[in-house]
Amino acid sequence: MFRRHARLLPLAGCLLAAAAAAPTAPPPPLDPALQAIQEAPTAVRLRPAAPTFFCDLAATAIAAGRLDEARTALTGLVARHFASASLDTPAAAPTGTTLQTLAAAAEARIFLDRYRQAAAGGATLRPETLRWLLRTPQRLALVNDTLSPADNLPEAFRILGELHDLDPQGRDAFFNLILALAVVWDQPPKALHGQYQPLPFQPELPRRYEHFRNLYQRHKAKFNYQRLTPAALVFVVATPVPVEELAWAQQECRWSLASWDKAYTGIRYDQGRLASNSFDWPNGPYTLAAIREHGGICVDQAYFATLSARALGIPAMIFTGEGRRGGHAWFAYLRGEDKWELDIGRYTFDKFAIGHTVNPQTRQPMSNHEVQFLCNRAFNLPAYQLAAAWANLAAILLEAGNEAAAFELAGRITQTAKLNPAGWNLQKWILEKRGDREGLLALCRQKLLAFREFPDLVADARLEEAQLLRTLGRGQEAQALLAKTARALKSDGRGDLAADLGLQEVEALLAKADPASARRRLEQLLKDNQKEGQKALPLIQAYLDLTQRTGQQKEALRFLEPYLNSMFKQAGRGLSVTAGQQRTFLELLLKACENAGATAKARQVQKKLLKG
Repeated sequence: MFRRHARLLPLAGCLLAAAAAAPTAPPPPLDPALQAIQEAPTAVRLRPAAPTFFCDLAATAIAAGRLDEARTALTGLVARHFASASLDTPAAAPTGTTLQTLAAAAEARIFLDRYRQAAAGGATLRPETLRWLLRTPQRLALVNDTLSPADNLPEAFRILGELHDLDPQGRDAFFNLILALAVVWDQPPKALHGQYQPLPFQPELPRRYEHFRNLYQRHKAKFNYQRLTPAALVFVVATPVPVEELAWAQQECRWSLASWDKAYTGIRYDQGRLASNSFDWPNGPYTLAAIREHGGICVDQAYFATLSARALGIPAMIFTGEGRRGGHAWFAYLRGEDKWELDIGRYTFDKFAIGHTVNPQTRQPMSNHEVQFLCNRAFNLPAYQLAAAWANLAAILLEAGNEAAAFELAGRITQTAKLNPAGWNLQKWILEKRGDREGLLALCRQKLLAFREFPDLVADARLEEAQLLRTLGRGQEAQALLAKTARALKSDGRGDLAADLGLQEVEALLAKADPASARRRLEQLLKDNQKEGQKALPLIQAYLDLTQRTGQQKEALRFLEPYLNSMFKQAGRGLSVTAGQQRTFLELLLKACENAGATAKARQVQKKLLKG
């Protein structure tokens, strides 16, 4: 919740290269450093002897087994500084050298927390490895920004230690690559999609590291390594295949960065598999060479393009989504420093409102709209770096019990960098703790203005607002706002979000013990999506569930029979329902007949199903 947003900037091309290797002096003794921190009344009075003061403190405290003591001292420094300051005026929010001192202290505190968690799982790092990780304040911040709550920290730290020892000469130049490997391979990687039997492989991280290091070092990669941060490199090193597959791609795939779309379109489409509904790979071992030889369906094209791009050092990802004619897969890759090509193989007719990929680090789904948001160039502005530092400090203040200062600083974040979620999340958490529903409502409305260009975030904020309005006894206002927002979203091509908001209206009507109105609202949603083919399927399933739960089975059959028959007529005419999808809709009609006890009609539908 309180992690700063800067770690997402590399997707927009933010350049945070690892610091160059340089001889470093031995860290200072721990006790004088702790004493200096403990005696400083504010950060202004603390005069760190070197820029690496807090990095050295963290490394030395861990090595000496005094992590908790250092952590307490750093928390106390931040707490004392804000206890003696006022945030009533904008100038009171720390900037300049004061902010540098406080931000460095906060980064050291964050790393100590991460290491304590890793140590609890059995991780240990030698002092020289710790000093390498924490060599400069910039590197410390990069480590903190890269590590995620989703990471297996003990294993990630073990990998960092292994690769540190593997390459003494190159470990500084390829620090970002090592970080990316650690946070991707700390857990067994997921297959890139679910329609094939993965090839057996071992992590072989030394070999995998050497493949990518040599690729970038010898300028054989299709993307400049100096422009890739760990958050972008996770979309390179996530290669759940034998290392030999990467070597094959390096030798055989020769497209330029600008023309990598040909890796998708160059794979022959297997119409026979589509016609026979053979969606799983039928041609033996699932290798890049086999895909090129036999061709494949969309998911194989996307796999080939994505894996071959990663093998050549290009960040890439597979997207899957539901369109009018059913499921589909396409791919995206980083074509330039701040430009993701997100729609290669994404067909316009099918109206894919949203596609999903999997973040290789967190293993969590990630939409194409989220990627677009993270690529916003605003995140490169100095104001967002300032806001990120404030977010770290606000989280520490909250832990130290200075809720008022944390709340004010969170407000500064939203004023200075409106797209940074940390400020909004901090304020929301504090207002919820206070039980301030009017304050939460005002915050939702500010958020709606800040994120008005991002439909997914608008929908989320509007749902929060509607829920708050209902708790304040303003249910009709909530319904009207949801309906208005749904209409606007549908007109902007986001029928998926409009349907989600509509379903929330349905749930609200059910909560008011008005099942008939809930059914009619869902029927209207179905009519609005009648030309969307397969995309209407979740709504039909929701409708059958609702009418079954509320005893409205006969009304459901009266509505669904003509509704589905109309959809059947569209099949085979290049419209929204393909002939292959008719069976799914017939099965739903059969379910409606059975729910309503219409035995004769159920037998007629069963005969159609048996005819195929």
